[in-house]
Amino acid sequence: MAFAYLLDPSFQTLDENGRPLVGGHIEVYRHNTSVKYVTKADFEGTDNPFKVPLNSKGMAVIIASDQLAYDVFCYDRFGALYWSRQNVNTIGGSGGGGGNLSRLSGIKQ
Repeated sequence: MAFAYLLDPSFQTLDENGRPLVGGHIEVYRHNTSVKYVTKADFEGTDNPFKVPLNSKGMAVIIASDQLAYDVFCYDRFGALYWSRQNVNTIGGSGGGGGNLSRLSGIKQ
């Protein structure tokens, strides 16, 4: 199984005022399920916590298997859903579906 970035390494989430979403976090599930997926923090295989924290720039390294599709959820520091995307592939991955988040920032839904 190969791994690839699920979110572009320069991915950033901004709040409605254009500031980094500090204190927020990302959760990843296998597409169309409630199965939690533990992502990787690096290509050496270091696990991220399930709730991957966004850093002071509103960024996080999210690496996942390139064989699966995922549902990705971003929460603010209060635990409220900020945005979500379903059927997301790794960048250059071969999993089902499309729509990676490499260019997404500052979107609230």
